[in-house]
Amino acid sequence: MLSWISAEIIKEQLETEGYVVHFEVVSGLQVKDALRFEKEGLVNFIDRVWYFSNGGYNGVLNVTGGYKALIPYATILAQLYQMPMYYLFGDTFSAQESYPLIRFPQAPLAIDWSTFEKYASVIRDLHAGIDDWEEYKRKHNISYDFSACISTTDGKDALLNAIGEMFYRIYQKFQLVYVLQNGPFSGEDAHRNRPILHQEIGKLISALTNYIKSNGLTKATKEEIVQRMTMPEQTGGKDAGELVHACRPGDEHFIFKAPRSGIEVRLLYSFDYDHIQEKLTKVVIYDFRVGQFNHSSYIKEFRTFYQLNKDRELIPYLLEPNNYITQ
Repeated sequence: MLSWISAEIIKEQLETEGYVVHFEVVSGLQVKDALRFEKEGLVNFIDRVWYFSNGGYNGVLNVTGGYKALIPYATILAQLYQMPMYYLFGDTFSAQESYPLIRFPQAPLAIDWSTFEKYASVIRDLHAGIDDWEEYKRKHNISYDFSACISTTDGKDALLNAIGEMFYRIYQKFQLVYVLQNGPFSGEDAHRNRPILHQEIGKLISALTNYIKSNGLTKATKEEIVQRMTMPEQTGGKDAGELVHACRPGDEHFIFKAPRSGIEVRLLYSFDYDHIQEKLTKVVIYDFRVGQFNHSSYIKEFRTFYQLNKDRELIPYLLEPNNYITQ
């Protein structure tokens, strides 16, 4: 009841300031039925956060009021979806006082995505629901390392719990790249330019993948790929174009000069390649420039930034799949 009243008061205040306010009532998100909360409410909540995070909105999570059981899930969502998350600090609130707004920092979450690859078919079955989990485990030789993502009743019916659904949907919909923890991609500029950055990072991955394939380098080592990419055309190499803009011999980092589409974009990146699996295994985006920037100084700034930050902690950054389709 208190949350509902709070929402009404906030709505009225925002409307007086000219905002259009819509309530989002999430089915199953209630406090009387714990099983429904877990199996329906949390899953629907995750769906709605994903929609607002990736539907062109500048989404922000405010966990000051409401049902506190949501805070752990909201915290994980904010980390995974790169959404700003805030908490208004204080025990009681009045209009006569001001309160500090605390922004939750990004944590170095390490997600074992190989588990999802290992159990891809099992996850799909759990998403649909399994009637006899104990029998299913024996038949498919499933180990304990996946238990945190499963909700089961006395070893019988089983399905993905809210955490499992959260990661499953991310695994389905996103390409994983890496960025610096609390680096440029944690700032307001990255959040504001998120759609553009997703698109251009997707172009980078597509261009890099297609360059490797079109030059017959799928079985080459990373060092051989870099050597070919940075080889001048006049000495027999094929131009890597925007992939190695302003690159120098011996560089460990590269600058992607995104093809012009109305907005200038530059990406400072590195990559790892596995010639056994024949695929990119890691792409790291260290820094970026979008829109108006100093074209005479950004290359030097990128090089300095890389040397100062190349050994810092990395965190996952999730890229929508529509942005990295290869040809």
